[in-house]
Amino acid sequence: MKIKKRYKILAAFPIFAIAFMGLINYGIAKDLNFELDENSFSNQYLTKITRTGIKLPNGSRGLRLYCHEWGFKTYIIAKVEIPGNSAETLITQLKQLYETEKLCSIMYFTEKVSWWNPPLDSILFRRQYRSYNIHTQVWVCKENEKTMLYLINTIRPSSGANEL
Repeated sequence: MKIKKRYKILAAFPIFAIAFMGLINYGIAKDLNFELDENSFSNQYLTKITRTGIKLPNGSRGLRLYCHEWGFKTYIIAKVEIPGNSAETLITQLKQLYETEKLCSIMYFTEKVSWWNPPLDSILFRRQYRSYNIHTQVWVCKENEKTMLYLINTIRPSSGANEL
């Protein structure tokens, strides 16, 4: 009699485990799917972008940010205005980051936001690199006489960096 009871408990365990993991994943995903505009893109979020190895110049201003959890990865897409006199400093800094070759492109995520439109004819600098478990792609462009930084991050949970 006890053996049959154990089998019922063991048979039910995977169902409870899957349901529990689904609830945990739903709670995490619910907190990580969001979009910010220039009014809600605070310095707090600008600071968290710097975990990718980029030191944003003083006076940088976050214009848009989109964060989406998909599977075991978090994707962050951002557009940041760089003060006019800081473009060369930023590019010099980005050149110091080791460029990673042939990483998977995550450009398909940019289709989810209408504001992702780096002007391809005025790209000043482009780089993709990896820092721990964070894969980053950056573009520095001129747009309406202003310098813009377009950034895409892919963050794996084991990096501990997806705590936006």
